[in-house]
Amino acid sequence: MCPAATGKIRCPLRPESMKLDRGRPEILTPPPNPPACCQQQTITVGPDVCAKTQQKPDYPSAAHRRSYARRTGAERTFATIKDTATTSIARGWCRLTGLTPLYLWLACLLTVRNQRILDAHSARQAGNARRAAAGLPPETRSAAARPSPASPPARPNKARQAHAAAHPPNLTPSTATRRTLTADKTQPRRAPARTRPAHPCRPHKCQTQT
Repeated sequence: MCPAATGKIRCPLRPESMKLDRGRPEILTPPPNPPACCQQQTITVGPDVCAKTQQKPDYPSAAHRRSYARRTGAERTFATIKDTATTSIARGWCRLTGLTPLYLWLACLLTVRNQRILDAHSARQAGNARRAAAGLPPETRSAAARPSPASPPARPNKARQAHAAAHPPNLTPSTATRRTLTADKTQPRRAPARTRPAHPCRPHKCQTQT
């Protein structure tokens, strides 16, 4: 914003700023072409200017939230009629041309869509009523509130159990092993050398080489 308009300096281009005291800095040679910050002005718009665009309830009151929630229902309707799994309004969905037949078939399409939604809602409410009479929770709960299904118990592996019974683990080392472990504590550990299995043709020459 212009510093002269905020009352920080005295500038001849802003006559109202010249009424400030002499303690404020003053621009002695104002620029012939003032910058944009010196030319901007603030205007006040009356309430009747944007009367057509303003909303009836005040933001963010409860009435405004209820009114704005209708937008979600409208967008849901548009998404439903554009879904190719149920209905579609893509190019070529109607072989008639003109606004009147298109609007007529769109009205029929929206009527069928609303009837399908009402039937699904009625069936869901009836199912919840039957579940409530039987003492069961409603089926329309969110996935976060639903209890996680219990994982099925692991099936026992008979072959693994038989092998474990035939070869029990030797958890008690012998005396010689203990002495070896005790003697090796003072020496740095070395990685065991990898032993490559002997090739059957290594000790003698193959018949193809003779």
